Amino acid sequence: MGTSPQSVPHYVRSMTAARDDMLALEGAKLIGEFTGRLDRPSFERVIASVEAHSLARGDGLSVRKRLVGVLVEALENILRHGDQGPHDHCYILVHGTEAAYRIDLGNALPLARAALLLHRIDILNEMDEADIKEHYLKFLANDSRTITGGAGLGLLSIARRCQRPILASSVAITSDQAFLDLRLQVVRRDRAGA
Repeated sequence: MGTSPQSVPHYVRSMTAARDDMLALEGAKLIGEFTGRLDRPSFERVIASVEAHSLARGDGLSVRKRLVGVLVEALENILRHGDQGPHDHCYILVHGTEAAYRIDLGNALPLARAALLLHRIDILNEMDEADIKEHYLKFLANDSRTITGGAGLGLLSIARRCQRPILASSVAITSDQAFLDLRLQVVRRDRAGA
């Protein structure tokens, strides 16, 4: 007798689907992975592993900075805004191909926050580079930002550094919680084409 799909935690189902999709990519190599409750030491291990891999592959500084920057912003958002309840597990998968790095991650959060994030991501996906840069600079100049966040500054930072569209989806896991999945991609060439 096997386990039913409902008895498997959602973060495990999401991670398995992302991993299966990754394995279907030609030449994909897993370079960073985490599942469980994210804490600062785990955060730092994932970042160090990914950065070391990027260095070993000979990525240019701008590629490495974009990759690490996107990953740091995404993980900071999980640490700051993820649900602290019984469903606070997350997953993080980072893999690379010759063309790009892909970051798949997911975490639980309140339903309303998930809906707001999906809406903001939809808007960012519709914006061009100039619009995103303009909004980013306005957020930086905004005096109402706080130490715990800039009300969207992290998402703007991610959108500036990764290839769009940002893929995002959520599913309700309880009456007041959702599980949000994100897929981010960072190209392995400098913006100038090198």
